[in-house]
Amino acid sequence: MLILLAAPLATVDGFCEEILWRSVYVKVFPTNPWLAIFYPSAGFAVWHFVPQMLHAADNRVGLVFSTFFLALPHVYSAWRTGSGRWTAVSHSLSGSLALSGYLAPSLLTMVGGS
Repeated sequence: MLILLAAPLATVDGFCEEILWRSVYVKVFPTNPWLAIFYPSAGFAVWHFVPQMLHAADNRVGLVFSTFFLALPHVYSAWRTGSGRWTAVSHSLSGSLALSGYLAPSLLTMVGGS
């Protein structure tokens, strides 16, 4: 049930973030791997401070720092293939699983679980 609730949210989020942080830079800098890979990875990492305004992580800087290194293979893949299609699918699937884990305690409380 949690995955069914999280999947649409994570899919939209994953595809939008991949368009913004991967596909645009791949198209704008197709021959420059430094600008096509490192610049969007850094932007994507810093972008992860935004959701923490609502729900702060225990280690904000650590989360943002690790996000940079998680972004690198996604951006590299998008740059090599010239498309963010498969990175969007990967991002959406991992987001669905992560979001369903995040939603679990809240949903269990709402339905009267412990």
